Amino acid sequence: MGKIMVVLLLLILGVLGVLWYHTEVENLSEKAGATSPDGAQKEGVLGAVNEAADMFTGTAQVNALERAKAGVTKADLRTYQTAITMFYTQKNRFPKDLNELHSEGLIGAEAIRDPWGQPFRSEVKNNKFIIYSSGKSKIAHTDDDIWAEIPLQ
Repeated sequence: MGKIMVVLLLLILGVLGVLWYHTEVENLSEKAGATSPDGAQKEGVLGAVNEAADMFTGTAQVNALERAKAGVTKADLRTYQTAITMFYTQKNRFPKDLNELHSEGLIGAEAIRDPWGQPFRSEVKNNKFIIYSSGKSKIAHTDDDIWAEIPLQ
């Protein structure tokens, strides 16, 4: 009989905890004015919980996707560095632009654009051949650019 009382007491405490949690979430959702993507007011606890879940999982997925794109970009830049070194070894000069590497068969067509759909860019600056992606912003020379350098010889 004692074990049944303990289980019953734990069950009651669990239900009270869930009710308290739902009340707090409902209060927070009313304060925050939770809305759905179509602009309609979300209702009660379920609306607040759904919105919190959407925000958390959406952000986590976007961050993971951006990290993956940055990783692919870095790998592509290493491919470019190798291709440029091979080009220099064969021609004793650096390519005029990155398309010349493609036309020489040193990189494939898939490597011409970064994961954000923008073309990789190149420039010579401070005695270095620089290859870069404009990154998530798709705007060159911003903090999210991803780049690699090859010193000019």
